[in-house]
This record gives sequence, structure tokens and C-alpha cells, in this order.
Amino acid sequence: MRRFALLFLAALAFLGAAAILLGQVLSPGRLRVHLGGNPLIAPGEVWGGDVLVIGGGLAVQGTVEGNVVVLGGPLRVGGRVGGDVVSLGGEAVLQGGSEVAGNVVALGGIRRAAAANVRGDILEGLFGRAGWVVSREDRPVSLGSRLGPALLATGAAFFLGLFLAWGLRTRWPRRSRAMVETLRRRLLSCLGLGLAGGVFLAVALPLLVLLLLVSLIGILAIPFLLLLVGLLYLLGLAVCGLALGEALVGRREGQPWLPPAVGLAVLVPLAVLPAFLLPWLGPAWAALLAGAGLGAMLLSRLGTLEAVPVRET
Repeated sequence: MRRFALLFLAALAFLGAAAILLGQVLSPGRLRVHLGGNPLIAPGEVWGGDVLVIGGGLAVQGTVEGNVVVLGGPLRVGGRVGGDVVSLGGEAVLQGGSEVAGNVVALGGIRRAAAANVRGDILEGLFGRAGWVVSREDRPVSLGSRLGPALLATGAAFFLGLFLAWGLRTRWPRRSRAMVETLRRRLLSCLGLGLAGGVFLAVALPLLVLLLLVSLIGILAIPFLLLLVGLLYLLGLAVCGLALGEALVGRREGQPWLPPAVGLAVLVPLAVLPAFLLPWLGPAWAALLAGAGLGAMLLSRLGTLEAVPVRET
């Protein structure tokens, strides 16, 4: 209980410090936040601060004096943006006559009209649009068009998760065994801790993104921050897959890859496919599954507690 209290206090301290720093960057009333939907800055409308959209798209036909950040949706700029433009997970469209006074970062690709004016630098991603964002015509994509990227992501997550689980089991057998035993014996505690961590990230991640927007280096660091979070959850899913595989086929000491392969073959489709096909609910479900593994890692202190005797190789 004392450890949980310390973690809770540390999380509150971090969020408080981030909020204070954010308050130094943004004046009161300058931040406009949208969760989901497709908000519009209408022609003639002027917003004197920053705009953050999470899980939705944004169309700027008027004027935004500050920065524009869109996470997980498309961005269309037909007016003026006085700061930087960041689009992660969706395509950015700069229409003719649009103006961006700062930098443009779009990991989902950029379509820029010849008459669009960008005064800063442009960084375009190489991975294309995510499966859950809207189409170029701003209509929701069909289930069939989402299925291809979802299957590709499922395969990639399976093989990367298998590599992580195999590495844990062969390189750190004692620690991986302790994590698995912690997950098996204290499943509800692991789920609860993983859920608490997910809620913390849901609050902390947008704050960190906004803090990183104050410089070009910070903007370039945003994709790596999101990649780090994704790898962390994939590691948690690998621990869950290892535990499930050992429960189904045993430890199989001579075949260290088999238990995680069996477990991940079950868990990865259950986690990744809904994350791509069911907006909001799917990612939350995937985070809950992977969060159980992260909870086991925390409760076992990365495998240094509750370890059982395992022959080192």
C-alpha cells in the first residue's frame, strides 16, 4: 500500500509540475481542447491561442494565432495559423491561399497546394495515414479500408512482441518468471495498476505534447515520445502473452519461443484489431490488456521481487 501511495503522490507531483510549466507557456484562456469530433475554425473566426484536437479532425478556415496540434485525425488548413502545425496519425492538407507562420510536422503525410505559404520548416512522415482517420474526402473510411492496416499492424505487433517476450525469457529468465508469477497470482492488482497508469498517460501525454511544442526540437521529439509509449505497452502485452502461453502449453524450456508465440497469437488480435477498428473503445481495451503486463512489471519491480529459482542460461 505504501508503494501505491508513493506512486500516486509522484504522479500528482508530475502532473502538477507539467500544469505549472504549461501555464508559463500558455496565457489563461489561450488553449482550446477538443476530444473527438471534427471542429471547425470558420471563415472570419479568429482564435487568439492554441488548438489541440485529440481523436478527431480539424479544419482551419479562419485564423488561429497560436499552434495547432491534431492527434489521431486529419487536418485541413485553408486559413491562417500563426504558430506551428502538428498532425500525428492523420494527413495534413494545406489548401491554396493558406498560411502557416511556423513549422509543419505531419507524420501522416502532407498535401500542399502550390499557393500555400509555409514560412517555417516542413517535416513529412513516411508511414501514411492511420487506419482510423477520415479519408481525403473527409468522409469516414469504411470497415474494409481499415482492415488492411489493422491486419498489417497485428502482424507487426505479433512479431515484435514475440521478439520482446523471447528476449525477456532467454536473457532474464528469473525476472521474466517473476513477472509471470506476479501476473498469475495478482491479476486484479495488475489490471488495476495498469488501468491507473493508462488514466495517468491519458492526462499526462497531451500535457507533454503541448510542452514540447515550444521549440522545433521538441516538436521533432513528439513522434519518439509516442513511439516510446507504444513500445512500453507492447512490452506489457508481451508479458501477458508469455503468461498466457505458459498456462496453455507449459514452460517448454527447450523451446523458449513457443509459449510466447501461442499466447501472443491469442492476445495480439484481441488487442490490436479492436484498437484499429473501434475508435476510442478499441484503444482503451488494448491499453487495458497490455496494462496488465505493465502492472505485473511494476508490482514485481521489473522482476526483482517474488522471483522463483530458475536456472540461468
